[in-house]
Amino acid sequence: MRTPRGDHRTDIVDRTGGVDVIDGLDWELIAARYWDRRPVLIRLADAPERHPFRPDDVFASAVAATAANAAGEIPKHVRFAVDRDLKSRPDGWLPRAGDGSLDGYAHRLAERLAGRRYSLTVQAFHAFHPALWRRERAFYDGAFRRFGLPLSSAITTMFHGNYEHTQIGAHKDRFASFMFALQGRKRMRFWPERPWTEAVTSVLDYERYLPASFAVEVHPGEMLYWPSSYHHVGESALDETPATSVNVGLPREFTRSAFEVAEYLTEPTPESMLSEEMETAGLPPLAGPAWAPADPIDGSSVMGELPSALAQAVDFFRSGIDERSLNEWVATLSLRRWTAGGFFPSPPPAPHRALDDEATVTLPVDEPVRWHDTGAARIVAACGHTTRTTLDAHTLTRLLTALRTSRGGTRTGTLLDRLPTAAREDARHLLEDLSRFHALHHS
Repeated sequence: MRTPRGDHRTDIVDRTGGVDVIDGLDWELIAARYWDRRPVLIRLADAPERHPFRPDDVFASAVAATAANAAGEIPKHVRFAVDRDLKSRPDGWLPRAGDGSLDGYAHRLAERLAGRRYSLTVQAFHAFHPALWRRERAFYDGAFRRFGLPLSSAITTMFHGNYEHTQIGAHKDRFASFMFALQGRKRMRFWPERPWTEAVTSVLDYERYLPASFAVEVHPGEMLYWPSSYHHVGESALDETPATSVNVGLPREFTRSAFEVAEYLTEPTPESMLSEEMETAGLPPLAGPAWAPADPIDGSSVMGELPSALAQAVDFFRSGIDERSLNEWVATLSLRRWTAGGFFPSPPPAPHRALDDEATVTLPVDEPVRWHDTGAARIVAACGHTTRTTLDAHTLTRLLTALRTSRGGTRTGTLLDRLPTAAREDARHLLEDLSRFHALHHS
């Protein structure tokens, strides 16, 4: 381990650009010496089981995330470019299950591109693979216990390709970033302060600012942290081998309440989180004209009436004013946020699968299941999703306790036999929902 700056330093490696290097994950050390202060390179190779991103899961998530939208176009959370030519339609550019792996995908593109470079960026990446999402949530649980749970979602972005630099160029985020190197050689270039004076937020051609920068090369099995205050750009074209990395961003700077309000008014999706109209993503489509009506010919006034488009908006927000409905919505959002562990939207529920009495079900020890009593029903949450049950609080507690205490799994019928006869089917439906949410394992 190289000791932090200011102490006796050993094991200095040129590729680190002078930043500190530590062995193993230590959130307390990161909090004390680096959080919101300066970058640090963290070697995770000695604990691969704690690495949240595995190549096979990353490939499967990339295939699921890049599926064309209903219009047959590349979805908004995906960007693919050949050199600087940004593509709008898949046309065989994106990963396919038949590629078998990211290496297979890279090989297929190499034959097609004949030396040209490409870049694939997938945002909201954690929302497409339950196992990847679960490991990512568990990995950052220690950070959130130390720093607190972010009000808006952490973001996850996959970068793949042999591109010259990331598509946005040199820029600054509102996120503290953790970059995980998976394949190939990836370099991050930093400026502690903005190197340009122009009124722009990013620069594609930043060569003239190189003297003021430093760079860190990150190898597979390593994680690089940098604060939100640093301007940066990712560089991948260090050799002909495409590089793959995943960035996790934890929100640190908030300039507009819309980032949070939009997420709390409506449930975010990968598409809505990356929409240019994020503040209104998920709101009902406009039903009336976007123009105020003309003055009536008879001279009467319409000043006391709202144009239909504005009246629709008022009705939408008024629908949440009912105290009972509002309280239930607040409880639902809270339960979803807590069980998502800082990463939402979480992967969507699986298709319904009936659980017969012989099915064995297991609730992992570290899987939070939370619930809230509304009076008329109980809202139960797991893995960022909620369902409602008519099980009374006592019966619900008995069921969840039985799940928690059965380490090796329990036969469904055995669980249900411990409950009142009238509650058996409602309890079965709840177990089926927890299974759909990917919280409950069954065989």
